[in-house]
Amino acid sequence: MSTIEATRTNFIKRFFSDSLYKNSFYLVANRGLVVLTGFVFWMVATRLYPVDDVGLAVAFVSSSQLIGSFALFGFDSSIIRFFNSYDKSKIFNTAFFVVILLSALGSLAYIAGVKYFSPDLAIIRQPLYATVFLLFTIALSVAAVIAQTFIAFRDAKYSFIQNLLLTLRIPLLVPFVFLGCFGILSSTFIAYLAAYAVVLYFLGRFLKVSPGIDTGFIKMSYKFSFVNYVSNLLFAATFSVLPLIVLNLTTKADVSIYYMGYTVGYFALQIPLALSTSLFVEGVYGESLKKSLKKVGALTFGILTAVVAFFFLFGQPVLGLFGSEYVAAFDLLRLIALSSFLYAGYVFFTIILNMKMRTNYILLLNIIILVLIDGLSYLLLPNFGITGVGYAYIVAFAAVDLFILYLIKKWGWI
Repeated sequence: MSTIEATRTNFIKRFFSDSLYKNSFYLVANRGLVVLTGFVFWMVATRLYPVDDVGLAVAFVSSSQLIGSFALFGFDSSIIRFFNSYDKSKIFNTAFFVVILLSALGSLAYIAGVKYFSPDLAIIRQPLYATVFLLFTIALSVAAVIAQTFIAFRDAKYSFIQNLLLTLRIPLLVPFVFLGCFGILSSTFIAYLAAYAVVLYFLGRFLKVSPGIDTGFIKMSYKFSFVNYVSNLLFAATFSVLPLIVLNLTTKADVSIYYMGYTVGYFALQIPLALSTSLFVEGVYGESLKKSLKKVGALTFGILTAVVAFFFLFGQPVLGLFGSEYVAAFDLLRLIALSSFLYAGYVFFTIILNMKMRTNYILLLNIIILVLIDGLSYLLLPNFGITGVGYAYIVAFAAVDLFILYLIKKWGWI
């Protein structure tokens, strides 16, 4: 073995022996896989399904994500925050079954009221479509609980395996074309079932999976969970509502174009989010937060620089893979990618707030983001089209970062 090869081998060994870097690698790879398969999934969908069906499917997926945010009830944060100080099996089982119950109730409420707040989606009230939507939403919500549990074990590779199995949804698009927009949801739901059959087996090697809700864990984590729940709900609502705003102010075709631009640009936003999760886990296990923050911050900046440069250089041909009409989202894609640098400051600050149990400030930050992004998008869409949403991202995250600097100075952290 040459000196260069030996050096490279030693570097890789040191990299994966550090739990922060190892978890970070799988988390970033996981996010990349999600974005890549999402890209391919929607690319295939746009080729097989009419643009109006894709637009409706986007609206339904966004609605499911919004309901899923309700159903999580802050457990996605609490699973990690208390995992090293409470019975792991009780934490998982409680989160798993509470989320199933809440996502089912949320879906039923959405189906019952959809004709009042979004008449264009009233087709979901038909029994077959209502069943598909209900099951899809439950599957989407539970996936987050399972993924967070693997991450809390400091073994994010199993979360990666889960999303790798979800690539089955791509070939499943073909046999469900006859269902229209609900064929897109059905293919994804079946892929989730296949993934669960595998990952729950792996999960059973770490803890005991059984029906039951531990009231002790709920009482202990209630305040932390609830504030994070409301905060996460507001944050998820910010992005889940956007396709509905675009639908109401423009056309179904514009929703499709917006969503494809967002889907591609979403990867840049996922870099700081993935790495901040690794930072959170390390803090819970007692590692130095300051030291970990420096390591993760440098890693984040390096990866983001490469990703944003790629989107600026090759964003148009990438969007063109969906279809020539989707190149119209290029300006939106560039703005979303640029906003990821500003978004990183917000994400890392919320991790520090969670570690210090100052969750009320996370709630305040997410209220600001909701008001600015959705409010500015509503104002800018009529004049700038879907690119106006990108401007809203930049302004909102810049304003939040300035507010964060004010808080840091006020608290004497710098």
